[in-house]
Amino acid sequence: MENIQRNLFLISISLLIIASLFFTMYQLQHSLIRKIPPETTLNDNQLIEKSQPVIEKMDGVFIQEFDNDNILHRTIVADDYTRHKDSPAVLLNPVINYYNKKNIITTTIKYKKATILDSGVIHASNPPEHQKK
Repeated sequence: MENIQRNLFLISISLLIIASLFFTMYQLQHSLIRKIPPETTLNDNQLIEKSQPVIEKMDGVFIQEFDNDNILHRTIVADDYTRHKDSPAVLLNPVINYYNKKNIITTTIKYKKATILDSGVIHASNPPEHQKK
């Protein structure tokens, strides 16, 4: 009888220790989740801004590009232009107009976000919102 009481006491203490460990792990897990914001709440610009210094930042940008014969090739109008160190320039809500040799718009393309490489190539990961020919 004394053995059974002692075994029940040890089992009770063991269960109490295990339950308190699980409770502590649960509380610790939930407190860490509340303190660390999820990465998905940051957009691409905010992630870049935190990792690299800004070289140029302009609001309300209008860019004209000409070909070798000084004929207007394209214009770019964007809400925001941001260039980070060692990264291509980022345009928000750009509208790109391409012109023919008579300075008539042949194509208009709108994006939510696009990048301009040093070579002048415009790259957008999202499909254009509007295209007119």
